Amino acid sequence: MTAPIFKELATDESGVQSWTISFVMPARYFLGNVPKPVDDRIQMREIPARSTVVYEYSGKNYEDEKQSHEDELKNWISESGYRAVSSTKWAQHDPPFSIPAFRRNEIQIDVIV
Repeated sequence: MTAPIFKELATDESGVQSWTISFVMPARYFLGNVPKPVDDRIQMREIPARSTVVYEYSGKNYEDEKQSHEDELKNWISESGYRAVSSTKWAQHDPPFSIPAFRRNEIQIDVIV
């Protein structure tokens, strides 16, 4: 498994929500030598560098716990003088069958000062 796996919820103009799932390729890969996807719905693209605030936690990703962690991170961002410029991204570093206490999860929000 390539880690981390990111999940990002987006809402379009008509209010329809959809998830984008993405992952980080090892440094030896770039768009010219990454394996080609076999599914046409999968797109490979390089994302430019950016500043991101990250909150790491362990355990399962129940909705109420995720919301609590997200609220905590957003409060820290505003209190620290940063401005959020992206939606929240969720990163899971371990497979779902891992023992919950040992799962590494992250909430990430892109920011500017």
